[in-house]
This record gives sequence, structure tokens and C-alpha cells, in this order.
Amino acid sequence: MTTFGERLSVTYRSYQSSFNGKLYKSKFHKVGSGLKIAGKLRVGGHGLIEIGQSVTIGSYVIFSPFNKNAKIVIGDRVFLNDSVLIMAHAQVTIDDESMISSHVVIMDYDWHGIDSMPPVAEPVKIGHHVWIGLKAMILKGVTIGDFSIIGAGSVVATDVPPNSIFAGNPARFVRATKTGYTP
Repeated sequence: MTTFGERLSVTYRSYQSSFNGKLYKSKFHKVGSGLKIAGKLRVGGHGLIEIGQSVTIGSYVIFSPFNKNAKIVIGDRVFLNDSVLIMAHAQVTIDDESMISSHVVIMDYDWHGIDSMPPVAEPVKIGHHVWIGLKAMILKGVTIGDFSIIGAGSVVATDVPPNSIFAGNPARFVRATKTGYTP
């Protein structure tokens, strides 16, 4: 049984995150209804950020679409936990109902060249209802299929097929997820 103080605290946090959602709304190109932001948010760069409906964003999340052609697209009912960093030179897309844990880094660019070659941006696509664990890194050019799970601390440098669990550094196939899930 919860105390009155606990219920009051939960209610306050809910109102505060809704207020923050309205406060930060001007930072985005397009925003759906029901945006909740738990704390501070940092938006840098010159690109576009589109946020779907009923999105929840934790504290200290950073969105960085670095150039005017860069785009970050967040689908409906997505949850981004605290200290998530999303950097785009091309495009990063997170599809509906995905959950991103704390301290996850998602980037579509290497930030440096190799063997005298300039760095190249390659879009990142995270599918529908994907779970990404604590401190995982999603690197350029990666597509994560629908209903997949990325283990904590994983570094994902290759595509992940739908309905798969990948973990490790580099991330490798662990097993298939249970089939029969219907959204």
C-alpha cells in the first residue's frame, strides 16, 4: 500500500514531465501529443527532429542532428531513458513502441576517417518494438529488425534481423525471441 506522500510524489513527477514536454516542444520540427520529458534535455545542431505521439524522454537526453540535412525521427510510444545520446549526420529512425535504456549511444557517423578516407554517414534504423539494453552502442548503417532485443553493453555494428536477441562486443546472435507476439 502506498502512502499519501508517495502518491503525491508520483503525481507531481507526472505533471512535471508533461510540463517539460510542452516547454521543450519548440526545439522539435514536429511533435505529437502526449510528450513527456522527465528532466533536462539538450538539443544541438541544425537538422530536424520529429517526435511521435506519447513519447517519454528521460533526463539528460541529447539529440544532435549535426547539419541541415540530418534528421532524427522518433515514432509513437517510444521510451528513451536517462542519458541517451543520438547523433545524426544523415538519419536516425526509432520506430514505434521501442524502448531505449540509459546511457545508450546511437550514431550514424564515425567522426573520423580511416586510411586517408573521409568519414561517411550511413542511416540507422531501429525497428518496431525493439528493446536496447543499458550502455549499448548502435553504430552507423545498422538496421535492427522489429521485435529484437539488444543486450546491455553491446556494440552493434551489423544488421540485426527481426525477432532476434543480440549481445556482446561485437554484438552477435544469441537466440530468436519468442514468436507469436502481436502488438
